[in-house]
Amino acid sequence: MKLNQLVFAVAALLSTAAHSGPLVEFREGNVLITLYDEPCVLTEVVNLPNRAEWIEKGIKTEGCWSINLPTQTVVVYFADKTVAVIPARVFTKATAI
Repeated sequence: MKLNQLVFAVAALLSTAAHSGPLVEFREGNVLITLYDEPCVLTEVVNLPNRAEWIEKGIKTEGCWSINLPTQTVVVYFADKTVAVIPARVFTKATAI
């Protein structure tokens, strides 16, 4: 596991409510996926504990995420029923939003 992946994993697992906010993000084209250090707001999701957000063409879609350490992937579910499995290595530290 590379250092940035390890830092991401540790930050995701050891996050606290006292330091809530954006952790990491992934940009491709006009899509921005941001993973937050906050509880998921989708009540129907119980196994992905953290908040995610997908912004595309100015439209925001709420989601939930968790990291799978053995596969080094991030699993994300969005309110529009989109599911994404994204390699952890493509995320970078979140910029100010």
